[in-house]
Amino acid sequence: MSEYKNDFFSRSFIYFQKIIKQSAPVASATYSLVGSVIVLGLVGYFLDDFLQTEPWLLIICLLIGVVIGFYHLAKTVWNN
Repeated sequence: MSEYKNDFFSRSFIYFQKIIKQSAPVASATYSLVGSVIVLGLVGYFLDDFLQTEPWLLIICLLIGVVIGFYHLAKTVWNN
């Protein structure tokens, strides 16, 4: 009985690893989209606060973050 149980778990883990490997590029692109928007948004916010140019640098940095994130997402999707 334990041999059957170990075989089930080993096949389950192998299948889980396969799914994770296939989804890793898309997850990475999604994280870079969110990360670039957040990081560049914070940079724009603090630059606006420092240079007293509110809200222009925030808007510009957010747009740059969106462009960078979508570029990485599109590159990932079109390569597969």
